[in-house]
Amino acid sequence: YRHISTHDQQTIDQLFGAAADARRALDETFTAIERVLANPTRLDAREDEDPLGDDQAAQARPGTVDAASGDPSGAEADGPEAPPTALDVPSLKAFLAARFPGDNAGSDRGIEFACELVRACGLTTLTELAQELEAIDSAEVRDLMDTTTAVTRVRRLDDELLALYGEEYIGSTESIGAVGRRGDQLRWRYDRLRDKVTLRRRPVVFQVFGADCPENVQARKMPAARVVRELARIVAEREGAASVVRDGAISLAEDLPLSARPRPVRLQDGTDLWVATNLRREASEAIMTALMDAAPALDLRVMRNGLLFLPPST
Repeated sequence: YRHISTHDQQTIDQLFGAAADARRALDETFTAIERVLANPTRLDAREDEDPLGDDQAAQARPGTVDAASGDPSGAEADGPEAPPTALDVPSLKAFLAARFPGDNAGSDRGIEFACELVRACGLTTLTELAQELEAIDSAEVRDLMDTTTAVTRVRRLDDELLALYGEEYIGSTESIGAVGRRGDQLRWRYDRLRDKVTLRRRPVVFQVFGADCPENVQARKMPAARVVRELARIVAEREGAASVVRDGAISLAEDLPLSARPRPVRLQDGTDLWVATNLRREASEAIMTALMDAAPALDLRVMRNGLLFLPPST
């Protein structure tokens, strides 16, 4: 460098300055890329939505029956099933050992914590948990989390539930356990998973619980349009049929348009409600909300895919 001309030295200095600027620009570019990867733009279309509406999709499947009328409808027929496996420390411990054999077993206290996490998702049996986890690829979640230190099987389960339920899981479980900043930790971890996990298409199912829910409806998995019919029946029996009438969706007369595919819902006094079944899920959810608002004194809870949907948590 000392042996070249001043002009060449100045040229090299300028080139080094340009290289430094380019390096800073590259660093900023890679930082921007990392931010986009951590927080990608959400797509409008969701994997769990059916373009036909829940009841139509259910009617297209053979072997379904409406328990109230005996006709084909949007709820699967109850068939003989193996009894579900109870969710407790021994059963969950065995389940996690089979699912994550290469990870640390952890303590029984940790398994108790895991049981709380699972129950916060509205899952009460190991059978339900296994069915829900079928929607995700365990290896994909593990790769996305990319932990450099050994973790417990409970942490692996926590990651998979976070990948499955997302923001709803954070809200439902951030106060569980002794870690005061669990909510912040979950949000940071979710940045690694957000919109990157391949969720296998699964139906959106609803369940109704509560002291005012009839026994034959309690905890039954149903599509959205079927839940509208059941809530209309429950609310009408308590508040009167007129209280559930909704323009274009629920009527006391057989006057809904044929395109709504109305079906009768018989009340105990012999009154028939006519309820549309050709409803998109968003429309059904709006009607569910209106029906619940019409009878605030009723002890009812609506769960959506295992998480509380109505009444909204405060």
